[in-house]
Amino acid sequence: MHVLGRSLFHFCSSAAALTAAFALLAVPLPAVAQELTGPDIFPQTTAICVEVTDPPALLAALVRHPLVERLQNIDGIRKALSSPEVQPLLTGRNFFQLQLGMPWLEALQAVSAKGLWIAVDSRDQSAALLIRGRDEQLMQDVRLKLLELTRLTAGGNGKLDTYRDIPVYRLPQGGAAVVGQWLLVVNKNEAGRRLLDRLLDLQSADDQSLSALPAWQQSRASRQPQAAAWLWAGMQAIRDAAGNRAVFQNRAENPGVELLFGGLQTVLNHTDWMQTELLVADSSLRLALTAPFSADWMPESRQWYFGPDAAGQVPAVPQVAGLLGSIGMHRNVSEMWQRAGDLFDADINDRMAEAESNLGTVFGGRDFGDEVLGAFGPELLLVAARQDFSAVQTVPAIQLPAFALVLSLKDAETMRPELRRAFQSAIGFFNITGIQEGRPQLDMDMQKSADSELIISRYLPPRRPATGEAPPNPLIYNFSPTAAFQGDQFVLASTEQLAAEILRVPRQPAVAANVVMDVKADVAGQLVADNQQSMVSQNMLTKGQTREEAEAEVLVLQQLIGLMQGLTFQVRPDTAAKQLQMELELRLTPADGQNGVAGESGRGN
Repeated sequence: MHVLGRSLFHFCSSAAALTAAFALLAVPLPAVAQELTGPDIFPQTTAICVEVTDPPALLAALVRHPLVERLQNIDGIRKALSSPEVQPLLTGRNFFQLQLGMPWLEALQAVSAKGLWIAVDSRDQSAALLIRGRDEQLMQDVRLKLLELTRLTAGGNGKLDTYRDIPVYRLPQGGAAVVGQWLLVVNKNEAGRRLLDRLLDLQSADDQSLSALPAWQQSRASRQPQAAAWLWAGMQAIRDAAGNRAVFQNRAENPGVELLFGGLQTVLNHTDWMQTELLVADSSLRLALTAPFSADWMPESRQWYFGPDAAGQVPAVPQVAGLLGSIGMHRNVSEMWQRAGDLFDADINDRMAEAESNLGTVFGGRDFGDEVLGAFGPELLLVAARQDFSAVQTVPAIQLPAFALVLSLKDAETMRPELRRAFQSAIGFFNITGIQEGRPQLDMDMQKSADSELIISRYLPPRRPATGEAPPNPLIYNFSPTAAFQGDQFVLASTEQLAAEILRVPRQPAVAANVVMDVKADVAGQLVADNQQSMVSQNMLTKGQTREEAEAEVLVLQQLIGLMQGLTFQVRPDTAAKQLQMELELRLTPADGQNGVAGESGRGN
């Protein structure tokens, strides 16, 4: 898969080749063949296909998107666009427009009026671009003008050849040809000949066409009509081309990779196709991935990933003050640990066995995989929130967000004492190592109420010098490690206040999903504002910038964050539709207002 992706990347990044590709002689096609689309011409060995059925609409949506105008209004970006490094690109654009006699956007829309397709063939990792223009006369006019442009820019060294009486322009890798309304660009000559044969001979799609492949037809039927572009992956072709690459093996490199991606690896090994759609709106940019899915694909060693019948849930996020973001997932870590022999190699299993022995000692001799990890439910939640230092005497020079891991206990009465002792032992160990390393000590405290319990550790304040100015407070004063219990809920937090606030917020029902991640841009902007002076000083030291330059760079970062409301990522198995759905959405701030970057602190330690 890496080879196929690299071929596609190198091909798409050859802007010069695409420009030179128009410099060809146009050959008319029979009218009936003009009804073909890229997938009719591409073979069934196609591994990756990008399709844009209405390029003019997509170009207009991107160029005229409110986000583009707002980016151009940022002073730092305006200066970057007028820098000497960018001027050659602007000069080339102006020359391009002059030669074509029309604005560059209008020219690109006309040339790609009836569709654009990019494909990678799994047989030889060749990449091909097919563009269908508005009409033959337009392509002829563009060809004549760009032929002269190519001669000027290439010093007259362009090479012309013929194939079946069609003029072919030889590129450093592959070649290009214009036939009727079609422009074809390839990076390998043999692939170009195969596609030209199909382009010239086909009157309609045949049984060798990608469009006749059931995997293509199934994916096309599931498309969202409002999508602006699609990327299709033929997984059988990719698996055949990839051979024994690690991504298609049922073993992960380490437990961390397995925890995050293990179940998805199984899906990659079974699904016939995957499809990613781009959806563009004024308020958001969204990528939606869909793939066939069945809970029966999960072997016993990976049932822990999606849960029984792929019906796993993730915890609802407690809406604490200053919430920066969260990641919730369904993972039965205990089952994964106990299935290590089926999932990892001998070296990793040896290290896990050693870790289990040591951790079992910490928990009073309990079996770590079965009795300790098995005491927790499969719903995991990591929460991050901005801290409030307004009532804190020891304020760190760099202010970090607070973090908390939220878990549920299957047998709270049994595990509370064990977790309490383990937490206290860990704090004692940190204090011992802290003495050796010169760190302040952690002071222990405990708070109990009718239904909750907090075991709190706080760093003792630093000793102030008798004379002179005190040095900045170190990063450790962002932390007051706390373990908290309430009912079956267990919270392990980096700060006392975040742990207490999570317990105070009413709990909501779990959400049907495998992964849900959310980041809030306004709080991220406030964190940048909290640390603005530290970031400016760091830029001055590491980049040699003046204060004015460093402040301008931080301001650009704040303005970029202000353009966004947040980022969301979700993974949801839909057993009724027999699909796995993944979605990444960038939510944009409305054009009439931006997220603020408050200068004052908010949230607590």
